[in-house]
Amino acid sequence: MLHRKNNVMVNRQMFILKIVALFFGFFLWYIIGMHHKVIISKKVPLVFYNQATACFEAPEFVTVTLRCSRKDCALVYPMLAVHVDLQRVSVGSHVLKLDREQLFVSQSIDVIHYSPATITITRSA
Repeated sequence: MLHRKNNVMVNRQMFILKIVALFFGFFLWYIIGMHHKVIISKKVPLVFYNQATACFEAPEFVTVTLRCSRKDCALVYPMLAVHVDLQRVSVGSHVLKLDREQLFVSQSIDVIHYSPATITITRSA
């Protein structure tokens, strides 16, 4: 009978050790995985500002490809938008090249590609 009680105690200790190892492994994976760089692509809206009362014709979305840590992606991903200042756009058709400054992301995020890389904006009188 004493042998059986010792066996149950050993099994209980092994079970607790396995649970602790599982939590430790998950915690380690989570910490290391958050700093791992990933590449994501997302269709983001174009947001125009300083447009006064003029009418503009332009695409609504562009696809942006980013390289960032999982942590940075989780913070930025829901709020991504390309911001275009229309203050200097005169009447007519204009081709604008999209760049990193129009995305408003931190320096830890690499902007790999825009698709399309240029957009055409047409302002009517």
